[in-house]
Amino acid sequence: MYFNRVINLRINRLRLAGILLILLGGVLLKTNFMSKAVTTVLWPVLEGSSEGKAVILLVMMGSLLLLSSFSTSNEWLNCRFFSEKWADGKRYLLISILTIFSTCVVGLLTEVWIRLKFGVSIFTIFISMNPRPSTTSIMHSHVFKSVIGYMVSLFGKIAPHNINTGISLIQYTSPFAFIIVIALPLVYIAGLLAMKGMKDTYKLITSFAITVAIIGMIDGGMFSQPLLIGIGILLCVYFAKNPFYLKNLIKPAVIVGIILLTWVAIELGGTNTAYHQLTVINQSEPVNMTSYNVTDVQQHGNKTIYITKPFGSDKTTVESLFKDFNGKAGCMFMTWNFYSYI
Repeated sequence: MYFNRVINLRINRLRLAGILLILLGGVLLKTNFMSKAVTTVLWPVLEGSSEGKAVILLVMMGSLLLLSSFSTSNEWLNCRFFSEKWADGKRYLLISILTIFSTCVVGLLTEVWIRLKFGVSIFTIFISMNPRPSTTSIMHSHVFKSVIGYMVSLFGKIAPHNINTGISLIQYTSPFAFIIVIALPLVYIAGLLAMKGMKDTYKLITSFAITVAIIGMIDGGMFSQPLLIGIGILLCVYFAKNPFYLKNLIKPAVIVGIILLTWVAIELGGTNTAYHQLTVINQSEPVNMTSYNVTDVQQHGNKTIYITKPFGSDKTTVESLFKDFNGKAGCMFMTWNFYSYI
């Protein structure tokens, strides 16, 4: 009897934590209550102070904790999904990890495909102008974010002005980006099933890692901070043994290290410090380019290519392009300079 009461108390605490996180996410979405405090705390993990990402983290992590508490106590669910081979949930965790990796690879290939289609370098930032300016690149991909924005719009919902859903990218990322419609629930469900039988501490860690990795898939892609944090933690959980030894962390560290080295190689290898090349597609009106220090202009079919001297950071340049080319071009590509952020 005492043992059953302890188990119920443990489960109730898990459910309570899940409910509180979901409620906090709802409050954050509908009001400004604690908005600045929450986004500031989560900034290092989510690679930015986006309110939308903070809401997703709280609600999704809360739902995983809540549902995992039910799966622990539901005999039908345990018998239905967990045969003897899958009883430890490791295989479900592996499914979740592999789905995250493969989906991010599809995202990278989609980025390459967009640039090949327009005949420009893969080492560029893509800017889609209509109906609302959005960017994407190999280093920070919004390929799958565009699908989420598109699906939200189908339900007649309009995201708050401070949340950019990347919907203008969908015309360029389709059809490949729609793989996220399958991948996202697969990662979530497999991750949830993997949490069966875990101790509460591991459930908290795993639910956090799954949620952060999903956020990284949607907003940032393979080389984003949330993805690396999430996948790194999931790999640590997957390779962990009982009893725990530090050598259990070697494989996760090597895998994450390879991704980081690839990121550095592409980021630095694709950097152009000598000039910016701006390739504008279907420019419909002239734009005053005085502030961009243009040194050369070329016209090739529907492409207008501007060569400019580097000035300021890439971020400020992109923000200027948003304003100056709004309603005057379909899309554009800009080379990047990593050192402009330092």
